[in-house]
Amino acid sequence: MAQHWGPVMLLHLGRVPTVVVSSAEPAKVILKTHDIVISNRPDSSISTRLLYDYKDVSLPLYGDYWRQMRSMC
Repeated sequence: MAQHWGPVMLLHLGRVPTVVVSSAEPAKVILKTHDIVISNRPDSSISTRLLYDYKDVSLPLYGDYWRQMRSMC
């Protein structure tokens, strides 16, 4: 697909828009310039229930709580 569409593609997996980067150089640029935006996981009601509103130690959302948990581990 990368040979046909290029190194950066937007796919719609059901209702979820997903950016696929298949080359190292664009990946570095995207990860450096949009790191905060892409660091969190998608929100879902199942994840909210299973992970105690993302207060689980293993998979918290990025932010103050994540930094606090990381400093304790």
